[in-house]
Amino acid sequence: MICDPRKPTIWVVAGGIFLLNGEQLVEMCKQAYHSEDLLSALLAQHPALPTGGDQLARSPRRWLLVKREVGVSDREVGGSRWLLDHLFVDQEASPPGRGRMKYG
Repeated sequence: MICDPRKPTIWVVAGGIFLLNGEQLVEMCKQAYHSEDLLSALLAQHPALPTGGDQLARSPRRWLLVKREVGVSDREVGGSRWLLDHLFVDQEASPPGRGRMKYG
């Protein structure tokens, strides 16, 4: 992979994650998000964020956000039993069920 030297690059090496921005190398630190809503908004705006190593696959999944906070029923007729934080589909229109389920 060829990196554009004008854009920040992230390097993952044993023991840490580093951001290379020009000639400056910064070690990234683990920290909690300020709020769940901030994290949810980032996931909604950047659906590729939680793909992990999938980006290195020959045919990585491309995700499209269908809806945030969507109810899911366990039968055809009736109310929602679970709540998905995010409903994504991939390029084959296959939903992964990303997010945690909450009883509703």
